[in-house]
Amino acid sequence: MNIQWRFLLLFLLVGVPAFAEEKVAQEQFAQTQLDQDQVGTLTLEAAIAQAIASDPWLNGSRYREDALTSESISASTLPDPKVSLMAANFPTDSFDINQEPMTQLTVGVSQMFPRGDSLALTSRQNQELAAQEPLLRQDRQDKVTATVTQLWLEAYRAQESIR
Repeated sequence: MNIQWRFLLLFLLVGVPAFAEEKVAQEQFAQTQLDQDQVGTLTLEAAIAQAIASDPWLNGSRYREDALTSESISASTLPDPKVSLMAANFPTDSFDINQEPMTQLTVGVSQMFPRGDSLALTSRQNQELAAQEPLLRQDRQDKVTATVTQLWLEAYRAQESIR
């Protein structure tokens, strides 16, 4: 009987504070969950804004528009002229140009001129492609908004059915 009293005393000394700590821990956990629900609630507008801000396709579209605009400017200019310098039958023993009558030095400049209005047409094509990008971005934002709204409503419905 003495052993039973010892176990009872040991249980009271160790067990009761442990149960009390568990009760306090459960209450703290419930309070933390409540605080997270109030603070960490993701609204539909915030979810849409976050999805649009982190969409890599939209950022790529902005870069594509800038690139096409720059290409339209460069496409309307003529290609760079080419300068050539040639030497034929050049005497390598004395480097005297007048030593042999067959020595030739040639200097040339060439410029390519594209046919018709191909420069203007290429520039216009790139401008039109660049003008498409804002419309494609708006379409993508609308699709992202619709998808996020649908997913958010499904999550909300699941959360409410659990509650």
